Amino acid sequence: MTIINILSLALIVLVLFILFLSVLLVVSVGFIGVLWWFCSKMNNERSFIVSNIDDATTGIKNYEAHLERIYNMPTFYGDEDLLKLLQHTKEMRRYLSDFRDNFYIEEYEEEEKDDSEEK
Repeated sequence: MTIINILSLALIVLVLFILFLSVLLVVSVGFIGVLWWFCSKMNNERSFIVSNIDDATTGIKNYEAHLERIYNMPTFYGDEDLLKLLQHTKEMRRYLSDFRDNFYIEEYEEEEKDDSEEK
């Protein structure tokens, strides 16, 4: 083999290697773009869930207050059904509050981690 043949072969290998790296770069950028889109979509859904939990918790608090006012009226005071309904409402409010707090704790921890990484 002559030197020209060896250089030609080396040039072809180099061009193929550069082409392979270019394709790999395009695929990587596409994958990162899809991953970014997916993460932003998941974050939006999480925000939507947290917002709905807040609305549900507020609604149950209002319902609980209304039920307690009715229970404390002289006409209904001591009614077993209203008492059980009031207890169930309080349990539901606590459950939703705990569920909401889990979302907020994760959000707070993520913010703290982001702040510490920036420093």
